[in-house]
Order: sequence, then structure tokens, then C-alpha cells
Amino acid sequence: MADPMLYAQNTYKPRLVVDVATLGLGVVRGLGGGATGVFSNSHYIWKQLQKAGSLTGDRMWRLPLWHYYKKLVTDNVSFDISNDGVGPASSCLAAAVLHEFVPCVDWAHLDIRGVGMLTKFGTVPYLLKNRMTGRPTRTLIQFLYQMACPDAAQK
Repeated sequence: MADPMLYAQNTYKPRLVVDVATLGLGVVRGLGGGATGVFSNSHYIWKQLQKAGSLTGDRMWRLPLWHYYKKLVTDNVSFDISNDGVGPASSCLAAAVLHEFVPCVDWAHLDIRGVGMLTKFGTVPYLLKNRMTGRPTRTLIQFLYQMACPDAAQK
């Protein structure tokens, strides 16, 4: 993921980077597929994702992007960054690695491991029983709408 993130930033100079991936088992072990794990360096971006998720029915849960994890992946004399994300905090370590590749802009990583599984009940009309949920597609569309049209999204 580092290559496309660096390429996009160098080529397009975005103000915001949002990536969606399944990098570690930590999120699904901690949240059991009941919520998307969100790592972000911006409280504003986190609040917008949280709002979008609440409007679309996709639960979002912010996870720590602490300096502690950054030191675990960068504090070594032999290499610049370690991507050995093992153990209970594997998703936090993976997010710390990704954050190293987004140094200057607002950033959010959505860890979706386990959230796109089959629906069990089919109680919502667009989520038919035994079909994939498509999470977090609706949330990303709502998030983009909120960011592009903040006045309209407030109503």
C-alpha cells in the first residue's frame, strides 16, 4: 500500500488521504466485525467519518494512533520502518506503518476486516439475507458528500 499512497501524494498533492484495507487481525479480534476500525491523524476527519457511519448504519470505531506504536515501527538502527505487525496490536502497528507514508496531510485508514461479511437477518431492505453488506461503501459516499457539500450535509 505504500507505493500507491506515495505515488498519489507526489502526483496529485491531495489535502486528504483515505485508504481502505484489511491489514491486521487486531480489528476483527477486537470488534468482531461489528464495526470498521478507523485510524486517523485528524479529529475533524474522524468526526466526519463517525457522522457518515451513523447516517448509513455502518458503525465506526476509532482506534489509537499513538506515538507508542510509531516508535515500535520506526525505532531501529538497522532499518527505517518495520512492518512486522504481529501480536494483539497488529492493526495499530499496521496503521502506524501506513501513517509514516502520509506525513503532511489529513489521513484516515479504515480497517474493514470482518465487516463486509454476509448479512444474517435481512431486516434492512438493501441488505438482503445471506448477501454481502458492501460496507463501508455507503459510508464513504456519505463522507465524500459531507466533505464536498458541508452546508447541505448539515440539513
